[in-house]
Amino acid sequence: MLALRLYRVTLLPFAALLIVAAFSLHPRPASLANTTPPQTFNASQAARTMNALAAAYPERSPGSAGDDALAADLAKTPAPYGLADAGFTSVRIVSSSVETTTGEATLRTVIATRAGTGAGAGIALIADRGGSQGSAAALAATATLLELASIYKDLLPERPLTLVSASGGPSAMGAVAGLLPADTEAAIVVGDIADPSGHGPYVVPWSTSGAIAPIQLRRTVEAALHSALSRPVGDVALTEQMARLALPITIGAQGPLEAAGIPAVLVSADGESEPGRHAADVSQIGDFGQAMLAVTTVLDGSAALASAPTRDLAFGTQVLGGWAVRAVIGALLLSLAACTLDVLARARRRKIAVGRWIGWVLSFAAPFALAGLFAAFLGAGGLLPATPAAEVTPAQLAVSAEGVAALVSVGLLFVLAWVLRAAALTRGRRRGAPEPVGATTALLIVGTLSAALLWLVNPYTAALLVVPAHLWLVALTRERERPPALGAFCVAVSLVPLAAAGGLICSVLHVEPFALLWTLVLMVAGGTLSPAGLLLASLTAGSFLAAAAMLLRRGASGPDQRAEITVRGPLSYAGPGSLGGTESALHR
Repeated sequence: MLALRLYRVTLLPFAALLIVAAFSLHPRPASLANTTPPQTFNASQAARTMNALAAAYPERSPGSAGDDALAADLAKTPAPYGLADAGFTSVRIVSSSVETTTGEATLRTVIATRAGTGAGAGIALIADRGGSQGSAAALAATATLLELASIYKDLLPERPLTLVSASGGPSAMGAVAGLLPADTEAAIVVGDIADPSGHGPYVVPWSTSGAIAPIQLRRTVEAALHSALSRPVGDVALTEQMARLALPITIGAQGPLEAAGIPAVLVSADGESEPGRHAADVSQIGDFGQAMLAVTTVLDGSAALASAPTRDLAFGTQVLGGWAVRAVIGALLLSLAACTLDVLARARRRKIAVGRWIGWVLSFAAPFALAGLFAAFLGAGGLLPATPAAEVTPAQLAVSAEGVAALVSVGLLFVLAWVLRAAALTRGRRRGAPEPVGATTALLIVGTLSAALLWLVNPYTAALLVVPAHLWLVALTRERERPPALGAFCVAVSLVPLAAAGGLICSVLHVEPFALLWTLVLMVAGGTLSPAGLLLASLTAGSFLAAAAMLLRRGASGPDQRAEITVRGPLSYAGPGSLGGTESALHR
């Protein structure tokens, strides 16, 4: 049903762009030159500040009276216990209504800004007050921020400097992003730096929009941490970059900032893990504080950095530009589109109806879309424990009895949708084996259109569908007997990229695959996954299931049907001999 010669021709642009991409590799930018800070971070003073604030404000849940009082004192109290009288031209408190893990709350964000002596873009340091933890160690980031403010009181930075004390965790970072100066060139979120058992990653660069912090910013922060901690602090591996760019899920507070276009990283002792109720390690606070001081000093005296998150891939000493990845995936998509048009043309010549089989393929996506819409309904109706404005795991928002009921109801609706689908197909007389040519053509059409829409949004996500779709194209258009074992092998191979990316996400977020369903439900209910994203995810899942349904059936992809003969001679015509002129006819 597909001419392999045509398929090979359509792959020529892919091969050419792959060569262009190989020649477009360029050296990875080095970290900015390390500069010795003029002063030393005082870990003892930071520890005293941390303990004093914890004793004065034991109850600091986001939006509570204690948290509001702490925000007010930070804005009005002189150093070292506040940001007042530290050389800032403006110290203000901004209130924002935010959906947190405890429900909707009015959060107060303290913003201290200081103009630089030069005209460069600004630097921002952000720390959460850690009210949801209630321990003294949760205030280590705030104490670090205050100690840095005390140090900068006696310095004259060239770049504008903004210090932010926020509340509400990652959920509040979307609001914080709108409060930062428009020319902010680097934002560093100080996370859980007091955990003595943390083993990294120490720099978290991921975005919720499918991007990553600029390479030079990452390397500069990593170099400062390596010097201060005397531990290996390496950049993320290539496989992790590809997986996390393809499935942009992060529970770090830097994610919403990068989604807003601000280059940002999270500095933490244990990556994106939820901070535990551990005792604070004062020496480690001092090491991280010294690293933050070094980073701000280096950034302050540097030339311009990258002004936005990127999709470049860094590996070894080389960098592959995001444009090259988009071009290579786009070439694979064009090959798939050209072959799909050829298969559609062959199906039309055989007078095979394709439209109704498109509905059959879409029916596989319907249960996913309905389950997602129901999750959004539960969130809008207040039937979930909370609908935070950021991605969270069960460690941040536990699956309570209310959450279990929501998950069960979504699951039951999902099962009911499949039952209704089967009943509709039976009524429409489509139960049983799908028509090979029509169903294959419909699958390729839906898969290609879905991949094209994904490619426009994120080429890395599109690759998770484009690569399997090429396998489906070859396997399903061969007009020969296909044993079920071969079909099962094709299904397994097509799922490898998606399963590998999902497994890595579960590993780095420290969640079980089933627990990730809770995260997905909250993403839909809280609006983190948009309706358009839900639709594309449903179409992708439906394409995978439709392909599996066809590949796992014994038989050929389509019968060896020859084109119908439409030009004939007279009905009595029985070949050349019937009209005479052959030796056998003359003898008669």
